[in-house]
Amino acid sequence: MRKFNALLACAVITTTLSATACGGSNQSPTAPEAGAPAASGAPTPAPTPPGPSGPTGSATISGLLAGMTAAGQTMKPAAVVGLTVTITGIGISATVEPGGTFVLNRVPTGNIELRFTGAGVADRDTIADVAEEEQIHIVVNVSGSRVIVNVTGREKPAHGTELEGLIVSINLGARTLVVNGTTVSVPANAVIRHGNTPVTIADLKVGQRVHVKGTMSGSTVVASEVKLQDQNPNPPGLDEGEAEVEGAVSTLGGACPSLTFTVHSTRVTTSTSTRFVKGTCGQVTNGTEVEAKGSRQTDGSIKATTVQVDKGA
Repeated sequence: MRKFNALLACAVITTTLSATACGGSNQSPTAPEAGAPAASGAPTPAPTPPGPSGPTGSATISGLLAGMTAAGQTMKPAAVVGLTVTITGIGISATVEPGGTFVLNRVPTGNIELRFTGAGVADRDTIADVAEEEQIHIVVNVSGSRVIVNVTGREKPAHGTELEGLIVSINLGARTLVVNGTTVSVPANAVIRHGNTPVTIADLKVGQRVHVKGTMSGSTVVASEVKLQDQNPNPPGLDEGEAEVEGAVSTLGGACPSLTFTVHSTRVTTSTSTRFVKGTCGQVTNGTEVEAKGSRQTDGSIKATTVQVDKGA
């Protein structure tokens, strides 16, 4: 009788569960291979393609490519449409659209390197201290195979913003600067410094490069910090209104003796009155190391009185 009841219970369990037969193996059913039809007859979903090969974030970089005409004016070169902009080591990239624009999304925090390739261009440049959800605007100057990245605006959450560029004008009474066409209000409690050395707004000069942090108030940036970026803001031996810049030539235009070129982000012009030292006007080419001295113009450029060619060569 006990044996009959056990057999009856086994039959009920088998019918209800369609499971392993009583007394059989306890091994689980084998899972179908990837891509094989599932029990319902539907195919197994394909694996999700892998994303970028490095960390990603929430910042955005919006860019505009520009070249330089012989007169020194910026232009959008149609020849670089199709240029690829890539964040090195991450795999995030964008292609330059007609009109010279591009956008990089999911940009990670920290220092990032941008690589520009295609259309005869092969160069890299860096943007420092990218923050979460930051909106960064840049202008990329193209000269031959080289590029120079200028950050024209940085906007952080909670209406925080950063601005970098040359001082075009200063109003000491109103405590305002104009940088890259944007008015910057500098309250008395704002930090103004060169490296770790505090300076005053009266120490700032037209044509110096500054990095401004603050908040937007309408179309004005109210600064919390103004950092003077010139390596030597007041070089010894220069009179008031004089300026100098040292580095490699880029975006060269014009013809001797009237040249226009850029050193770092400062535009330099020469004329018949410019004296060339340790070299000739004709030896000034893109990539040539020079030291240019002259008078600072209202747009921040330098009208050179002396250009020393291949300094230190």
